[in-house]
Amino acid sequence: MWTHQRAISMTGQEKTASKSDFVASRKQIKRMARIVALLKQGDLTMKDILEDLEDSTMRGTTDISCASRTVRRDIEILKREYHCPLEYARSGHCYTLHTKNSARTMPAVLNNSELLAIVIGGKFSKDILPPSTSRSVEDAVDEIIRSNSTTEFLSSGRLKALKILSNTGETISDDVFNVIFEAWRTCHRLLIDYRNSKDERSQHVIEPHALVFYDMQWSIRAFCPDKRKWLTFLASRIDRAYSQEERFTPSQKEIDSISPDNYYNFPSAGNVRIRLTRSGLQFAKAHPLRSNQTITARDMDTYILTATDISTEEMLRWTLSQVPGDAIPIAPQRMVDTIKEALDKMKTLCENFQE
Repeated sequence: MWTHQRAISMTGQEKTASKSDFVASRKQIKRMARIVALLKQGDLTMKDILEDLEDSTMRGTTDISCASRTVRRDIEILKREYHCPLEYARSGHCYTLHTKNSARTMPAVLNNSELLAIVIGGKFSKDILPPSTSRSVEDAVDEIIRSNSTTEFLSSGRLKALKILSNTGETISDDVFNVIFEAWRTCHRLLIDYRNSKDERSQHVIEPHALVFYDMQWSIRAFCPDKRKWLTFLASRIDRAYSQEERFTPSQKEIDSISPDNYYNFPSAGNVRIRLTRSGLQFAKAHPLRSNQTITARDMDTYILTATDISTEEMLRWTLSQVPGDAIPIAPQRMVDTIKEALDKMKTLCENFQE
C-alpha cells in the first residue's frame, strides 16, 4: 500500500512530513481510493469523477457522492499527504495519474477486527524483530491507524496500555537479519559464518526454506546442498551472512512438517513418563512437551504425563524449567539417571562455589 511503502522507505524529511495532524475519515478514504482507482484506468474530467462517485453511492453501502470542491480538496490531500502523482491537464480539462501500473494504492479502510489484528501484530513485531525492521512495521501500523481514525475504537491511551512482555534472548544484528530475511523472501541461497553451541566456527551454504520464530528466538530451517541434509540454524549464532546468486525452490513438504515437536531435531531417547504435581500440571498445559502428550490423574495431587520420542535435551530443559519436584521423570530409567546426574552436578557446583 502507499502508506506502507512510505513508512518502510521514507527519508527523514518524509517521515517528519507524515506526522502531520491530518487524519482522514473512513468516508473520505473510500472516496479518495475510488478516485485513484478511476484515474488508474485513464484520464478523467471533473464531470466523469462526480458521475462515478454518484453511481458508486447508488450501488454501494457508503455515500461517497460529493460536490466538485470536495473532489478538488481530496485531490490536494492525495498529492500532499500520500504523495500521489496526480496532475491537472488544462489543455484537456482532465486529471492524470502518472505511473498508472503502479501496485501502490490508498490505505485500506478497515473494520475494528482488522484494526485490532494490525495493532497486535505491530506490538509483537516491536519485540521479536530487530530494530530497523520493527521500526518499519511500527511506522506502517501507525499510518494505518491514523488513516482509519480509530479514536472511538481504540484511544492512544488504551493502545499504550496493551503490553506484550517478552524476552527474545540473544540480540541479532540488523545487518545479518536483513540479509537473512531478504534471502528467505526472494528464495536465494546464503553463505553464513556460523558458531555452534561449543563456539566452533564454520561456513555453510544454505537454502533458507523457512524462517521460524520458536522458543523466543529466530532460526532458519535450511537445506545444505553440500551435505544433502536438512539442518536448523539459530540466527543469533550467525556472525555474517552473504546472499548468493543461486536461487532455490521452497520445499512445501518440509515447510508443512515444521512443528514444535522436536523442532531442533535432537536424537530421540524414547518415550517418557513424568510425574507432575498440581503446579506441574498447569505448566504442562501451558507449555506442552509434545502436541500429542497425554496426562492422567493418579490421585488428587499427582498426575502422569506420557510423551513419545523425547530427546534427553528436551527432557532436561523442560523438567528443570519448573520448581524442583513439580516434574520428575519416572521412566525410562536412562531418563531418570540423566536427571539425577544433572542435579548431582548442579549440587556439587553450588557446594564448591564461593564468592
